Amino acid sequence: MVIDALRENHASRNLIDSQDSKVVSGEDQKWLVESWMPRAVAAGRRWTAIVLPTSALGRTIAENIDRYPKSPSIKVEHFETVVEAAAWLSTVN
Repeated sequence: MVIDALRENHASRNLIDSQDSKVVSGEDQKWLVESWMPRAVAAGRRWTAIVLPTSALGRTIAENIDRYPKSPSIKVEHFETVVEAAAWLSTVN
């Protein structure tokens, strides 16, 4: 759905609210890195603001996923609140 929305709206920015996320399995982490992220980039994703999970383990997993190699044209930032994330996205172009 997100990839379709990026493509259909010619969007380059997305905000991911992960506050309630708990644990992402190793298999899902691999899928995110190897499948979802490259498809999102191909759809136009350039800037992503991620609101970090409140759980310590969830935060660590979210931060580790974004450490995988990615295109130099992709920028990912982590935030504590949706308001902070949205404010940052409004500044990128």
